[in-house]
Amino acid sequence: MRKKTKRTILIFTAALLIVLGVYTAMDLFSRSDAKAYEANWHISIPCDLKKQYGARSEDNLFGDGYEYTVYSCPEGEFLPFFNGAYSRKNSILQKKVTEILDDLKVEKQNRPDFSHKYQWKIFVNKGNYINTISENDTESAYDVSAHDVYDLLYIIYDTDSHLVYFAQDVL
Repeated sequence: MRKKTKRTILIFTAALLIVLGVYTAMDLFSRSDAKAYEANWHISIPCDLKKQYGARSEDNLFGDGYEYTVYSCPEGEFLPFFNGAYSRKNSILQKKVTEILDDLKVEKQNRPDFSHKYQWKIFVNKGNYINTISENDTESAYDVSAHDVYDLLYIIYDTDSHLVYFAQDVL
C-alpha cells in the first residue's frame, strides 16, 4: 500500500510539472513579441493585450525587414505607450503601413481598417536613442528610412475594434 501511494504521488507530481512546463512555455512564446518590443523600443505591452496575429519578413543575415503584430485590447484598457498619441488621420502613415503589410502579404482581415477612427504614434530608433515623431514631422519620418539607417515603429490603435497594430521597419 505504501509503495502504491508513493507511485501515485510521483505520477501526479510529474503530470503537474509537465502541465506547468507546457503552460509556462506557451506563455513565454505568446509574449515573446511583447518582450521584443520592450527590449527594442522600451515599450511595455500590458498583459491584458492578447496577440491576434503576427507576421515577419524572412530572417536574413543583418536582421532587417518588417515585423507586424496585432493585439486585441480590452475596452477601457490604459495603454501607457500611447500617451501623447495623435488622432487625426494620417495618409503618410497609412501608406507606409500598407507597404509593409503588402510586402508581408497580410490578408485584409488582419489589416487596420483606416476608415475607422484611430490613434497613432511613430517611434524612430536612431541607435543610441528612441524618439517619437510628431504629427507635423510625419513626412520626414517617412523619408528618413530612405536616406538614413533608422528603425521605425508604427503603432495604430483602432478605437472602434479595440485592436492595436504594430508595424516595424527594421533597417
